Amino acid sequence: MSNILVIDDDVVILKLISDFLENKGFTVKQALNKKIAINELVENKVNAIIVNLKAPETFGVDVILFCKNNFPKIPVFILTQANAFQSYEDTLGVGNIAHVFKLPPDMHEIEKALREIK
Repeated sequence: MSNILVIDDDVVILKLISDFLENKGFTVKQALNKKIAINELVENKVNAIIVNLKAPETFGVDVILFCKNNFPKIPVFILTQANAFQSYEDTLGVGNIAHVFKLPPDMHEIEKALREIK
């Protein structure tokens, strides 16, 4: 597992996660919006996605649904506020969620979860 797509509209979080994972040996692509994220998914081999669920205009949800419908085997790691995920999970019925991380994320927890994917 080495090609990770990190999707967030918050440049600080995007850079924090990307830099950490790159220093741990992962290849990281970044996306600030839905259009870039979907383009990365279509054009490049992606082994896992880390996405902020509550990005403006719900593009996090849009990307998760796009992945579910087009790339159901790619595990999705969600970044979210404490209680935000349950209502989205119930609504979407998403099946490719690998892990949910509460913001701010614990970088070592993210690394561990990524390395556990088969």
